Amino acid sequence: MKKSKEIDLSKGKTERIEVRMSERELKIIDASAKKMRMNRSEYLRTRGLKRVYKSIQAIPSPDYANLMLNYRELRAQGNNLNQMTKAVHLAKFTGQSIAIDKTVLQAAVEANNRATQAVLGIAG
Repeated sequence: MKKSKEIDLSKGKTERIEVRMSERELKIIDASAKKMRMNRSEYLRTRGLKRVYKSIQAIPSPDYANLMLNYRELRAQGNNLNQMTKAVHLAKFTGQSIAIDKTVLQAAVEANNRATQAVLGIAG
């Protein structure tokens, strides 16, 4: 079998491969091909090339690292927001007061907006 660096699906089918299998295996392949309304060759090509397509799709985008950094930042901010919300609810339940530093809150909101815009590709 020839190895090629790239698969060009637009070319004519000129190459052959020979595969040995049991009668039972051949019956399974033929039944599966019939179920998919394909001939044996079409079915085997489709099944064989399916893995190639999956591996190509599995390659991460060049922006993957940046997206992961933004994801981590948003996740950390979400965690902080949940902690603040829990503290406010607990204080309300116990009748205590909470002092909120508006500059810290404003900085958190702005950081969240920047991270969200970066994820959306708007970067500000």
